[in-house]
Amino acid sequence: MADFYCIVDKIIDKRHELLKNACDKRNIPFVIIETASFDFSQKMPLEPTDMLYRANRGRQATTVEKFILQSNCKTLYSSILRARSTIPEYITQQFDPKTHFIPTIPIFTHNHDLLEKYAAALGGFPVIIKVEGGTKGVGIIKVDSLASLISTTDYLLDQPGLNESTRLLLKKYIPHKEQGRLVVLGNKVIASKANYSDAKSKHEFRLNLNGMFHGEPKIYSDEIQQTAIYATHQWNMEFGGVDVLVSEDGSYYISEINFPCGFVETQEVSGVDIAGEIVDYLVNKPVSTN
Repeated sequence: MADFYCIVDKIIDKRHELLKNACDKRNIPFVIIETASFDFSQKMPLEPTDMLYRANRGRQATTVEKFILQSNCKTLYSSILRARSTIPEYITQQFDPKTHFIPTIPIFTHNHDLLEKYAAALGGFPVIIKVEGGTKGVGIIKVDSLASLISTTDYLLDQPGLNESTRLLLKKYIPHKEQGRLVVLGNKVIASKANYSDAKSKHEFRLNLNGMFHGEPKIYSDEIQQTAIYATHQWNMEFGGVDVLVSEDGSYYISEINFPCGFVETQEVSGVDIAGEIVDYLVNKPVSTN
């Protein structure tokens, strides 16, 4: 019988519980792989029918995943061969100027002239600094002037916690009334919700700030859904949480593609059993030859 292997990093959370429950309902053995105690000296040959899902981000989890991917098994990647060399986590980079993606510039420099040039390339101020690794609005900083960009960048780049796996990204500021989360699985959007701010301050621009927003089920237009599917597939992923910003005039922008993604809230709001859909998708996926 095929097993479902789930890579977790330190803490067992609701995502893991939902996946385990989904496996239990289908009589599929659920195997937790903890990154902190993983033994790299062992041989861990998974069967081609076994399923592997990394439930957490971070260098430890991706390192363990790459090690296990030496075996041929079922994953949520289009190509195991490609995943062995490059594993995406959450994508914020524009890759097709004809689609609705927010351009993103990584910041590695204190150079004032370059920072001014970057801001101009994004359409001028205000701009957004994103510190990678945060969730629910944490690490999203709105900057209104070059002086503020320079001083904020100087401070952040000198923080010991910032390293090659925690980057600073400079993004175009998009005024928006709604933030959507679309969960892509295979060739369709299986669940989606819209986030609206409950913040009392008129100055709060983040619609997903922890504890200060509410989600509502929403089915987005075919165009937005197809854009989300296209974006996910471009990064060798068959599953992802795609974040969409919808402006007052109805225009939309893809801000991030998250893999793995926190699907618990979307599952609760939409009523779609996302964990069950993931398990069923992998069970029914043909055995990989690449």
